Amino acid sequence: MSETPTIKQLEENMRPGRCSNGGFLGMNESLEDVIAKDEQTVTKLGISYEQIASSMERIWITAVNKTHQLTAVHNFDWETDFPQLHKPGTTPSFSLSNLPDLNKGIIIDDFQVFMVQYRGFQICPWHCSAFGGSDFMVLNRRTGESFAAPDLIIHLIREHGFFEGFQSPYRVDPEKVIRTLGIT
Repeated sequence: MSETPTIKQLEENMRPGRCSNGGFLGMNESLEDVIAKDEQTVTKLGISYEQIASSMERIWITAVNKTHQLTAVHNFDWETDFPQLHKPGTTPSFSLSNLPDLNKGIIIDDFQVFMVQYRGFQICPWHCSAFGGSDFMVLNRRTGESFAAPDLIIHLIREHGFFEGFQSPYRVDPEKVIRTLGIT
């Protein structure tokens, strides 16, 4: 059984180019400060980490299951170049007047979900029992709100209260997730 890393070890491993090319934290960000600021936001909104993670997980699992069903029946290609989730800086913004084609991604209730799966995987920086290998984007077609995230973020939020650093290209804004998913 491995020891839990210290804050200093975590921060070193979370910097760009270490455990992740883009980094979980920016070059000079403090892990404790990032977590504390997000905790203030989540507390202010009266939402728990579990509510956020469970809502994201429900959408994610439903989308994965639908894609597997469609792939088996219709030779559906669920990995599209739209949007280019592997390049976080290119993720499009949507609004009610700028919604993507309904034939793209997976429709789940009011949500349109886009996914991309990678050949490799990303391990949780706290320990090796959790990992992810894909990114996804959720668009609420009723409100125009959206967010993109790596699938590992569900674990990071639930277990560590971590949405990634403010300077990370994979940062997930808790307020945006709550608005997009309509968590109350």
